[in-house]
Amino acid sequence: MDSGVYAFLRGESPEGITESFPALRLEQVYGAITFYLAHRPEIDTYLEQGSAEFKKLRDEARKNHPHAPCQARGCETTVTEPAVKPRFLADADFNHKIIAGLKRRDRRIDFVPAIEGGVIGLPDPAVLEIAAGSGRILVSHD
Repeated sequence: MDSGVYAFLRGESPEGITESFPALRLEQVYGAITFYLAHRPEIDTYLEQGSAEFKKLRDEARKNHPHAPCQARGCETTVTEPAVKPRFLADADFNHKIIAGLKRRDRRIDFVPAIEGGVIGLPDPAVLEIAAGSGRILVSHD
């Protein structure tokens, strides 16, 4: 629900949200928006707490790994091809626009969308089993 609410707050239409999250039906998105609007103070507090926790973890990671922010800013680093190339499988709730963007950036990335992986509608344990059985890293929004 977090991702859908954030998309709504960014001004995305319900139709745009269903495009970003193909596992959701339009009526589910409208239902989530209706629930959010009916419980806005509580959900805003929940989202703010999550954002604060993320910032805290990010700051700790930057403190513990001072070289990481430099890499994120694009500082000069030596890039080598990894010995093992990771392979990914997206869960049904994963935003397919992220996959498309990653593939545009590097066509060599091995990232299978949920629909191609045949995991839409399956329970989480089954999706995890499929990912593990195919040697893929499961990527999910939840």
